[in-house]
Amino acid sequence: VVSMGAIPESVEVSVEIDSKNKKVIAIAMGSSELRTRDIEIKQLSENEILEIGAKSLKTEISNVHIAGQTSFLYAVYYNKVESYLFGLLKNESQNLRVIDKEGTVKLQLNNAMIKSSEAGNVKNKIKEMIEKLTTFGDAGALVPDIYLLISAKIVDLTGLIQESQIIALVDIELAKVSPSENVIIIASSKK
Repeated sequence: VVSMGAIPESVEVSVEIDSKNKKVIAIAMGSSELRTRDIEIKQLSENEILEIGAKSLKTEISNVHIAGQTSFLYAVYYNKVESYLFGLLKNESQNLRVIDKEGTVKLQLNNAMIKSSEAGNVKNKIKEMIEKLTTFGDAGALVPDIYLLISAKIVDLTGLIQESQIIALVDIELAKVSPSENVIIIASSKK
């Protein structure tokens, strides 16, 4: 994808494993550089990022918080509480938006778990999240959807169905990353 003109920081790879047909499908996407040298993109402040997050989450800016950040991406969340049956029952969800430093919303998830970690601890955090969010259905265990935010990349691991597959791909993604670099892990239960 990079040789076709994509910016290396924008390349995102989605991997799917079709165990029935014994295939591994990797799809890489990236965007090309369309800016001219005269135009300088303004990087937004944290307060401006929170404003964009609040607008996207349809809430007040005071309800939105930054869960973590990489060198280019912010993960902002809003703990939404809905009451029903005259306030007797409450439904809580942690709604998330991933916003880049230029103010573009890159990922939207409702009811997600977010953890920020150094690259050296990512695998342990992922294992904890998988243990907590794995659900069981007719087909057996359903591991949660996992996303990693590394620098300017969003690594989508949602097509994987086993913890061992997720950990193997995380190893590959983190091979060139410094162990002290900040990585954000996002998980949400499969529906």
